[in-house]
Amino acid sequence: MPLPPQVRKELGLLKQVNTSTANINRYLSNKLAHNKRETSFNTC
Repeated sequence: MPLPPQVRKELGLLKQVNTSTANINRYLSNKLAHNKRETSFNTC
């Protein structure tokens, strides 16, 4: 299954950041928190 354009864009951005585990975890946590907030707004 091909990756959606948004995912490919985010993976490209991820390559540009410092690839330490702490930075990757922080990036993913922020993305998950942002997506969770969007979902909660959409379901209200």
